[in-house]
Amino acid sequence: MFKRAGVLILLTIAVSVLVAQTPNWDDTIMTELTDTQVNKSINHGCIFIDENDQIHVVYLENRREDNDDEKLLFYTVRDSMNVWSRPDIINDAGLYFNRPNVIKNPVTGELEVFGDIEGVLHRITKEDNEWRGREIELDFPVYGVNTAIDQDGYVHIVGVIQSEDRANQIVYLTDFEGELSYSIIRESVPVDRLDNVRAVIDLSDDGIAVIGYVGRRDLSQAYIAQNNEQGGHEWSHQVTQIPEQTAQVFNLLVRNNIIHLISSGMMYWPGTNRLFYQYRSLEQDRWSETVLTNEGNSSVMPSMAFDGRDRLHILAKEVMMNIFTGNIKYITNSNPEEEWEVSRPFDEDYDWEWPQLVIDSQDNFQMLVIKKTEADKEIVHIGVPLETPLPTPQNLIAESHENKITLKWDEPDLSSPILPELSGYDIQRRFDDEQEFEVINTEIIEETYYIDEELHPGQYSYYVTAIFEDESSEASNIVNVILKDHLPMPEFKPEPKKYLEPVKVEIICPIDKGVIYYTTDGSLPDSSAKNYNEPIILFEDTKIKAVSYHHEYLTSEVAAAFYVIKDLSAQDGSIPEATKFLPVHPNPFNPYTNLSYSLAEQTPVKLEVFNIRGEKIDLLVDEVQAPGDYSIVWRGLDSSNRSMPSGVYYFRLITDNLIRYRRAVMIK
Repeated sequence: MFKRAGVLILLTIAVSVLVAQTPNWDDTIMTELTDTQVNKSINHGCIFIDENDQIHVVYLENRREDNDDEKLLFYTVRDSMNVWSRPDIINDAGLYFNRPNVIKNPVTGELEVFGDIEGVLHRITKEDNEWRGREIELDFPVYGVNTAIDQDGYVHIVGVIQSEDRANQIVYLTDFEGELSYSIIRESVPVDRLDNVRAVIDLSDDGIAVIGYVGRRDLSQAYIAQNNEQGGHEWSHQVTQIPEQTAQVFNLLVRNNIIHLISSGMMYWPGTNRLFYQYRSLEQDRWSETVLTNEGNSSVMPSMAFDGRDRLHILAKEVMMNIFTGNIKYITNSNPEEEWEVSRPFDEDYDWEWPQLVIDSQDNFQMLVIKKTEADKEIVHIGVPLETPLPTPQNLIAESHENKITLKWDEPDLSSPILPELSGYDIQRRFDDEQEFEVINTEIIEETYYIDEELHPGQYSYYVTAIFEDESSEASNIVNVILKDHLPMPEFKPEPKKYLEPVKVEIICPIDKGVIYYTTDGSLPDSSAKNYNEPIILFEDTKIKAVSYHHEYLTSEVAAAFYVIKDLSAQDGSIPEATKFLPVHPNPFNPYTNLSYSLAEQTPVKLEVFNIRGEKIDLLVDEVQAPGDYSIVWRGLDSSNRSMPSGVYYFRLITDNLIRYRRAVMIK
């Protein structure tokens, strides 16, 4: 009837990324599933959630009537309206159904319950709303079965063989090839008591079976067996150390091809049971470091589950010096390398046992717990919603230019199926450290960038929040930006104009610590230009361009000055043939321009500047001049050295026999 396969050996490690979610214990809903009017005791229970978030529960009830024990296996289900069905009796009374496992076949949609009754493997199925049970014939007794079903509907079972000639053997069974086939995972586990031998099973997405069981407890060893293909009987084995003297494998999960293992260990008897967590990948051969999940009071009977964002959650029975306290510990962590969070959220008025945890598709806790009272034990379902923090915008950066700051960020992680719709973003800004953050956008920002304009110099801080319908996320990272003021332009002394001999020019920075860069070839100055540190002596016509620089300011605009050097001693004595007022150049200009004229004879000269309204704003020349060519620079200032605005300006030259106007435009 059975095909026996050979046995082999193998192993592996990996890292999982966990994201924070926390249960809202204040919104706990507790439902007692058993009849409180019946004198009874609950021994075991099992909880399962299907793809429709229906919760299926099977529990073993030991009823005591007229000194007779009646052992009944019950099934109940909670529908989409959160209503529990009336419990069905699904086994023959009087038979002790050890550790029932409930699963749902993803191919047929049928519910199946597995367990052993005094060493005989039983399978109960629900077909056409009717429960049917049958024995599975084996040539050996099997106890403590643990069952899993893969996505193709094949069943995988692990248990312990106990007989006179076959003690403490770990056996694996599967119906992958139609009929049940089996292989012996471990010939003998060297322990002295049956209840110390326990094996657990879980499956990868591809149906690879992973089985965990204790090795030698006195050597602090646990074993992981893994087959290489779905339903296969070629096994690899790996031993991992548990840092306690007496150790036991309690729970195992395979998620995203990573094996997660929780073991319980005790250094001495009686002593403190502590929970240890390890993980590795299916493909590698090295385990992570063993992490202690709980300090202080110890824990046993752990149950673990992952939420939709890969955060690990653990429930465990609390023990103090080998005595049950009645409390349940909740243990969790977003990152196994960091400290674990431990709390006691259950009502301490009761004595709780055998917590089992599963998490539905909406990331709500669904727990099955045995509540012990003075009279009996009840099976209780506890529902707790998980609070999912709204995800925050990521990687906020800021860029400044002139008087505006551009913000850019990445959208939040929207992978969770239970998030409300993302509406947009709010921008929070603070000016200088003394002020509070405030929202600066008048409407919700739908893009992942924002330009803050018309800002004054100073330090600005920003963060972004995501708006989900009427709720706001926590803040993104904060960015700080210093918006610098422009330095004033450098000043030239003496003023730019025509000189009859070489001239010494100083370039003055408007602040003491500033640096001046300048050029004399007409090119624009930058940090690679000449660094001004002493006066410049000009022997010929020269156009100087300069900028002011200081690290606390923005570099100034370019200042330009044109110096005309006319050495009369070098003239050939020629006299212009006529008196002329030459065109202004450059035109347009900013803020300097040259005014040039020629005199054919000695004459009184006036050179005046008018604005577009006809108002005289400066008198550049008012003297008698000899015949010759002249040039003077107007620096865009009035007679009081005030800077003039952009606009049209007129220049009038008056001599004894000439009155002439020139027009020019200043553009800043």
